[in-house]
Amino acid sequence: MKQSDIEIEEIFQFMIDIVFTIIGGGQEIGANCYHLDIDGTGIILDAGLHPQKNGAEAIPNLSLLNDLQSDFALISHAHTDHIGALPYLIQQFPYLKIFTSPQTRDLAEVMLHNSLAITQKDIIDCDPLPKYTHEQVDLLTESINPLIYNQLFALQGYRGSNEVKVTFFDAGHILGSAGILLENESVRVFYTGDTCVPKQSLLAGADYPDGPVDVLILESTAGATDSLAKRGEEAKCLAKSINKIIEKGGSILIPIFALGKFQETLTLLNTLMDKGSIPHVDIYTSGMAREISDIYDLHRYNTKRIKKDFCIKEIPQLPIIQDELLTAKYFQIPSIVLASSGMMIEGTTSFALAQRWLREKNFGIFFVGYVDPLTPANAVLTGDEGNLQQRFGSKIACEVETFRLTSHSNREELIELVKRLKPKLVILVHGEPDGIEWLGKEILTRFPKTKVQVPELGKKVTFCYG
Repeated sequence: MKQSDIEIEEIFQFMIDIVFTIIGGGQEIGANCYHLDIDGTGIILDAGLHPQKNGAEAIPNLSLLNDLQSDFALISHAHTDHIGALPYLIQQFPYLKIFTSPQTRDLAEVMLHNSLAITQKDIIDCDPLPKYTHEQVDLLTESINPLIYNQLFALQGYRGSNEVKVTFFDAGHILGSAGILLENESVRVFYTGDTCVPKQSLLAGADYPDGPVDVLILESTAGATDSLAKRGEEAKCLAKSINKIIEKGGSILIPIFALGKFQETLTLLNTLMDKGSIPHVDIYTSGMAREISDIYDLHRYNTKRIKKDFCIKEIPQLPIIQDELLTAKYFQIPSIVLASSGMMIEGTTSFALAQRWLREKNFGIFFVGYVDPLTPANAVLTGDEGNLQQRFGSKIACEVETFRLTSHSNREELIELVKRLKPKLVILVHGEPDGIEWLGKEILTRFPKTKVQVPELGKKVTFCYG
């Protein structure tokens, strides 16, 4: 959003000193990292990698923290764009105390080891970033302090004048995702993280604190998207398209994220099969996704799971075998293949499969989540022939469809959250320019007493005494 489109105020009047700084992310989706100084207590919100960048460019600008007081790191959830840079953050600031939900702590072990394997080859020669090891990841995850939902916990930094009370609320996005309320006797700040109001296949949707709050740090991922179709309607459309491909003797490739989107989609497919909406066909999955599913099952009784007795691991699955990737039975027998990554990044299983899948006229590639405009997945989704030829060496012969099975609140739901929490100030983060612009203008139109700020990287938003 252009600053000319919004009434900007650098200084906002509250009872105590607060400074908010973008360290990474902000006006994009990736490398999310924010610093919040509440009356001398320094709190870092998330520390993620950028999924479309390599080496040092993928990491938040941690040098911006050098002149800031930092005492604690609060991680909203375990997606790589929110937790992947945590090892680098702790290497530079080893005294930080880390807090996550218990579920995010368990997921962090899997996600950070995987992130190391993928990114370290790009970062190893990057100065000044040091290499880190699997042993260091183990030590890091063991040092994480778990904070259960709705448990009030007090923090006070080395230079903090007062305690800051912290409460995690179930954000409904993935297992362990949290919205974070920070408050003391004078001010209330709520960071949504990635949030999802409606229920999904497994998770029952987000919880929020009672309003009002003074500051709302609001994700904007779906800000550019018109009101989404209801999940049940999208599921029916998905079933219809699956049946169309299977009736032709083809198979379906679903590029997918191993954490969150995989578990929700696999559960939905199982439900559709049980209802007779689609035939029982083989489903192929990867080992990492199944490992994450085990963590989902482990926590089924202490989270807002829709069916607590249901175990994902009980869904019949066949393994994707890398040595047989382009010769497996799914090329002969109608099947559904759930393969990471969701963006079809070069070198991943979904990218390798797409190189052959695109040529199969009776086959289908179905997207069920967000697709970054700069990724190979977007070239497939939009049919960009030049980009397709460059990335995949092929045109599209198969069916390509997308289904809005999002794990983010749509823009109207985000506006409703602003209405519910009645903030004096909304800070928009984690979104593309079009989405941020729509949300910013809409908030200013519907809530004229609410201010909106869209900080740039490194820019401070200051709240001070009147």
